[in-house]
Amino acid sequence: MYNFVKGRSSNHDEFVIGTEVGLMERMIEDFPEKRFSLLSDKLVCYNMKKNTIELMKHVLENLDDETYEVKVPSEIASKAIGPIEKMLQYS
Repeated sequence: MYNFVKGRSSNHDEFVIGTEVGLMERMIEDFPEKRFSLLSDKLVCYNMKKNTIELMKHVLENLDDETYEVKVPSEIASKAIGPIEKMLQYS
């Protein structure tokens, strides 16, 4: 969504955003000349709001600590890899 708003192919000035409010907040900051409306005021991911720069720094500095290891069963991982790769292509 961010890349669509940023892209040259988008000649629109107004957008309705249907994902987590944090993305809209970032786009408002990055594209002040455009107008954004959130599809619903319930689009808040409370778990994402727990992340801070300080916490991310700590995790990255302690990557060898098994406390932060995430294990995903192989049947779930095999289903998730395609969408994750596609998401990374768009980023």
